[in-house]
Amino acid sequence: MALWGKAGVESSGEIVTRSRFGESRAMFIKISRPKVPLRLSNDVYSIMHALDYDYVLCLDRQLILLCRSAARKLGVLLITYMDSPKYLHAERAVTVREGLARPAALAWYITTGLLSDVTVCVSKYIEERLSAWGIGATTTIEPSYALLHESSDMASNNDDNVDEVGNDAVFCSCPLELTAYIALRSPDVPVVITGPHAYYFREYLKKKGLADRLRNVHLLHNISDRALERLHSKIAISLVARPVLSGVSMTLVQELYFGKVVVTDWNSASRITGLLESGAVVVGERYAEWPKIIKGLMRGDRAGTLGIKAKQFFDTRLSPWIFAKSFERVLAQISHAR
Repeated sequence: MALWGKAGVESSGEIVTRSRFGESRAMFIKISRPKVPLRLSNDVYSIMHALDYDYVLCLDRQLILLCRSAARKLGVLLITYMDSPKYLHAERAVTVREGLARPAALAWYITTGLLSDVTVCVSKYIEERLSAWGIGATTTIEPSYALLHESSDMASNNDDNVDEVGNDAVFCSCPLELTAYIALRSPDVPVVITGPHAYYFREYLKKKGLADRLRNVHLLHNISDRALERLHSKIAISLVARPVLSGVSMTLVQELYFGKVVVTDWNSASRITGLLESGAVVVGERYAEWPKIIKGLMRGDRAGTLGIKAKQFFDTRLSPWIFAKSFERVLAQISHAR
């Protein structure tokens, strides 16, 4: 169930995903934020009853009261997914405004957990914090990754820009300063940035006056999954740096899915169980050495082995089927506890 937009039912149907493991289909009802925040229309409930849902999954804390009401009326479990907002970490509230807002944000975060039958967390760190507040939380589900099927995927105006990227490119998902440093130190290597980070990096280049110097950077803000797949046929090395992270980097999971040679830091790799021990990624804590690491991987024969290990790690630890089985076990445990 997805909730957004204006009041009223708009449509219902399927979201189809695809991967090398096959296809997966999920029913959805596209409705909107209702005018009365604690009540859905009878039409919505009629659709939901007809589809015989087993639970309501809340992905937006702003909708927790609405989801709680829907779960009670349907007589099913309410499961809430908890990410890791910076308000949960005192060291990340860098401005006075963020510091003052933190107590209220934490109170809402705790209330959200208490209103849920179970909370699925992005990391053990979040689970431990929530459990200390008396919230039933779990992190037993490892992440997974899949692409949207053509029937659910949407083309973007940026899709054709993928063709401008040269072969043996570097995919970069790093802090702005590190991204600029890598691009400056590797002028002959195409550096690709996707998603919202591409927009922020464009603004960063303007602010620093670097737009004319970094001709090797390709900014692909919004591309379809078909274009993303085509792009990764040109990627030689993927860089994922998360100096501050308490959850899981889905970008890192994505690059493991594509079987790319991944250079990352300890903080990112340690959030995925078993990744550090697998030898499937290159872990470099000194970011200043990453351009040198890139050159070494480009020139050596280690890259092929690393790509194979990355793909094998995803297939054996993070595949959609493993995720589905883990999720089923969590639901069974919840139902048994009730």
